[in-house]
Amino acid sequence: DTHKLFAFLEKNGIEPAIKPRKNAVLEEGDCLHNREITAIRKGYRQWARKRQYGLRWNGTEGIFSAAKRKFGEQTRSHNIENAFNEVKRKFWAYDRMKAYGELHA
Repeated sequence: DTHKLFAFLEKNGIEPAIKPRKNAVLEEGDCLHNREITAIRKGYRQWARKRQYGLRWNGTEGIFSAAKRKFGEQTRSHNIENAFNEVKRKFWAYDRMKAYGELHA
């Protein structure tokens, strides 16, 4: 639940970078969820800049993109644990291929 997540973030002093839905409803009282909705309504661009919303992580984005190009986005496994292990193997293989390419370049 979004409200529980915002309560958790507020309790732990974490600034959210979660964009509330356009039709988000303000609750009673002063809570982080309400403050974020109000800030976005005052000015989305200022909120996005302050929260660094929508920025890409250069290091990880490239790695994920390259691994998905090599192996695809889906897993064959349906069981979550098996799917996790499958993805780990794919990243291990990607890492090995990258290391081999760097060694023989």
